[in-house]
Amino acid sequence: MNTRTRKTPQGYMTETNIPLSDSMQLSLTTMKRSSGNLTTTAVVTIREGQFFTHRVFTDYSKTLLTSRVARCTPKALETQHAQALQSLDVIRDTIDHHYATLN
Repeated sequence: MNTRTRKTPQGYMTETNIPLSDSMQLSLTTMKRSSGNLTTTAVVTIREGQFFTHRVFTDYSKTLLTSRVARCTPKALETQHAQALQSLDVIRDTIDHHYATLN
């Protein structure tokens, strides 16, 4: 599990990539959206060759946390991101259930 905060052209972003299997990866991302909300999302991507892809309407994707902040600082991002990481076991169970129902 690798977490990093970086500055992008759109603002700061905190991201954690968690391997779920040899071909699946969970990405938790916290960033300020155009709506002004600080949002943490969970997205599962599948390795296809050298790239990770996400199939819309098939692969798991969920907004975990949303809050309103005056300024999007690295500290605000990392605090909300840490809250989402605390429920990692529940997120993994939800992902397992999501892919079990696809088959």
